[in-house]
Amino acid sequence: MLNLLPKNKIKPESDDTYYKIYRLFGDEGPHSKRERVIENPKPEMNPRPETKFTKILYKISAAVFAAVLVILGFVSVVDKDKTVSESENRALAKRPKLTASSVFKGEFSVDFENYYSDNFPARDSFIKLNQPLNKFLTQFKFGDDGDVIVEVNKSDGDFAGEGVDLDNTTAPTSGGMKENTAAVTPDEDATVKGTIILSGDRAMEIYTYSETSAKRYASIINSLAKSVPTAKVYSIIAPTSVEFYGTKKYRSGEHSQHDAIKNVYSMLDSSVTAVDVYSPIMEKADEYIYFRTDHHWTARGAYYAYTAFCKAANTTAPDISSYTTHKIDGFLGSLYRQTQSSALKNNPDYVECFELLTQAENTVYTSSAMTDGVKTYVVAKKVSGDNKYLAFISGDQPLEKITTGVTNGKKILVIKESFGNAFVPFLCNNYQEVYVVDPRKIDMNLPEFVKNNGIDEVLAVNYCFGMSNKFYCDSLEALIK
Repeated sequence: MLNLLPKNKIKPESDDTYYKIYRLFGDEGPHSKRERVIENPKPEMNPRPETKFTKILYKISAAVFAAVLVILGFVSVVDKDKTVSESENRALAKRPKLTASSVFKGEFSVDFENYYSDNFPARDSFIKLNQPLNKFLTQFKFGDDGDVIVEVNKSDGDFAGEGVDLDNTTAPTSGGMKENTAAVTPDEDATVKGTIILSGDRAMEIYTYSETSAKRYASIINSLAKSVPTAKVYSIIAPTSVEFYGTKKYRSGEHSQHDAIKNVYSMLDSSVTAVDVYSPIMEKADEYIYFRTDHHWTARGAYYAYTAFCKAANTTAPDISSYTTHKIDGFLGSLYRQTQSSALKNNPDYVECFELLTQAENTVYTSSAMTDGVKTYVVAKKVSGDNKYLAFISGDQPLEKITTGVTNGKKILVIKESFGNAFVPFLCNNYQEVYVVDPRKIDMNLPEFVKNNGIDEVLAVNYCFGMSNKFYCDSLEALIK
């Protein structure tokens, strides 16, 4: 009987040996077996010989590669850096200063890498080229209810609740705000794409409540109030469009923003005035208060939130009929960029702008010292780039100071992410000075800033996803420590 018993490979004794095979003959027992070694030579490698043509091809490839590097390097040096990415709705990294300290700490290399990534030549063109590729490579799966779920890449910043903590996901407890009575989209009429619902020509983010995040956000707002004892503090948490136009599945239970907002408000100290913007927005759900292709509310939606704030702050909101409005057409927002839905592309949004009722001058600063001011607008007449939402206060900036024609001496500081941009212009009716801070864009001592500038009121404006966004919460917390 012949037994072939392969053994582990052993290191060849010479370059001519590839492996050894041991054959064992006989079956009388291990002591009676005879062993013979068969050596197999290592297969010879026969590389393709280089020809004159291949040598020329190698040289051409190397020359082209070197030329591309030289051209990109030259363009990087002479090209003017952009400060804002209109397609991504965020500020771009600035060129870091070269110092001995930053080099030794390793900060310069990291900051320069971020800067060059944000200012790479033709970056916007490459991003647009990458979008259809991402769409092609999208992975599909099906949920328990048969909805199509697509895993899509999410941009950083505040789109789709980037940074949401779902470690303790539970359904929040309902409270005393008006219950949601908006019409419900049937589940079978909606398609789910990752964190996005597509329903006809409207896209909406899916919100999920996190008890851990809710408690942390409430704690930060309470700490904010304690840090500015001489100022009146207000909190606005804005719902998103899915709460009024989404399917029942995504606006109830753990997805209910009504209950989530009420739950967070119940955790706030008595020193914080919680502003119910949910109720007036719900009553106007049949108006154009949310974009269909973008995750923000419109200026009209922000106006109705502003009326609720004025009521809480014991001040007056001009009637909406007092405003002159203009439109900026052709807006395809963040939700379109993520889904690339043809239904959205064929039905773009427009940006409705409410022109100011009083004179106002806006200045942007990069630090709380306010020594490097650049003049900008409060509400733009037109926006040339893709992101038409930049029509409001120049988008997300580190620090802005708006001086108005109001002479009542009142000053307010608004702490916000991008949802606050459409809200801020309305405050020009009620305050002589309006300060605006985006915690993600600036390092500062906020309590000291409030004290040094004689600020009377502080308003934190955020949307539901923002209070679950770890980066935003970390940034806000850092300002008040």
